[in-house]
Amino acid sequence: MRLGISVALGVIVLTPVVLALVGTGSWPFQGFAFAQSVPAVSRAGVSGASEIVNVKDFGAKGDGLTDDRDAIARAVAALPARGGVLFFPCGIYITRSVSPFIAVADKNSVTIEGTGAPCTTLQQFGTGNGIELIGKTEITNIVVRDLTLDGGNRAAKGIDTQNLKDSVIERISIAGFLDHAIDIRGEYNLHNVVRHARITAGIGARASGRALNIRAGNHNASEYNYYNIGGPNRYDTAIDTRGSSPFISIGDVFDGTTYAIQSNGPLVALMPYFDFHTLKAGIYPQANNVTVVIGERGGRIDQIIHNPGNAVSDKYLTVIGSNDATGGLIAGTVLGTVATPQRLTANVHDYAPPGSRYTLVWRLSSATPQAISGVANGVDGKILTISNVGAVPITLANQNVGSAVANRIITGNGADLAIGPDGAATLYYDGTSTRWRVIAVR
Repeated sequence: MRLGISVALGVIVLTPVVLALVGTGSWPFQGFAFAQSVPAVSRAGVSGASEIVNVKDFGAKGDGLTDDRDAIARAVAALPARGGVLFFPCGIYITRSVSPFIAVADKNSVTIEGTGAPCTTLQQFGTGNGIELIGKTEITNIVVRDLTLDGGNRAAKGIDTQNLKDSVIERISIAGFLDHAIDIRGEYNLHNVVRHARITAGIGARASGRALNIRAGNHNASEYNYYNIGGPNRYDTAIDTRGSSPFISIGDVFDGTTYAIQSNGPLVALMPYFDFHTLKAGIYPQANNVTVVIGERGGRIDQIIHNPGNAVSDKYLTVIGSNDATGGLIAGTVLGTVATPQRLTANVHDYAPPGSRYTLVWRLSSATPQAISGVANGVDGKILTISNVGAVPITLANQNVGSAVANRIITGNGADLAIGPDGAATLYYDGTSTRWRVIAVR
């Protein structure tokens, strides 16, 4: 049942994303190559839009010395009613303003485009935002791509949006903004895609700052592909999606933050790379329906999922691909691996061998006959096979009072069940009666 739910969620979330990817001819996992090389875009090939507004035609110098804000404001004002492309040729454009470098208000179908992040840089040396995209109700079909936003370690937000819909932010690098690098807010935000973004916190980043903040509105069917390399004073949370759902993160790298993702809605994180050098925890879910597929560096389960007090029900958490050797915070999460606990030396109650709570098969042994009166960490529908790989019997006690009520075993015949050498018993957890029930014996 869990698999079915996860797949269904993936379809709901991924379908618009896949359409967006087909439209752009790109794929999320290509984002990791972006840090190394981004092809330049010639003016003639920009976006294919009907009207291109080149900021240099309005007096912008892009020489890294001249304050270009007024020239860029004139270029924004010259954009046609139907949208158009605000184009930045290769160069370093700076401002020292307390106002945003670029401000687009209540205008649809606008593209803000450079010639690639290594070639086009917008530096906000003042305290204002980098780019503002603001709609009183909603603005749609906005594209920001192929440039670097540098906050000079003093500016507020890299990209600030309100009521953004059906829009794309891609192939950008953001550094030095002490508030949110990207803030997507407002009750009308919907169907937005952020991908191939390299985000770095500046020195002195605010505690409330986020690399990607989407805590307001309805972000269902959005995809975020994001690469964060941290910073001296890192963002507390890389992606904060509380208040927006569903949410999907594909192929992201998380480093230099406290939490990679905070979420209180349906979340799918596919193949993330968690670097726990400074990262405290990978996913901090505060509601149900979370699926995480771990990449090559996953860490322990208690690092991957931060779930204090098991606030999120185990049956709504699915973690795949982790190598857990220490136990963790999510009792009962099934990963399909096999555990070989230490040999039994005495009768055990509420049995929960270390490193085994995320497994389907336990290989048990004992030097002398021992009994198990109950098994801890039961989750409705969980299947557990206990295999006796030793030379003497191991007994499963029937409804034994030695263990807590929710951990007791019903053997099915009203008597204790002895598992002989090379024998096995399969149990499932019945959440309604809160008991383990034996369903097969070999």
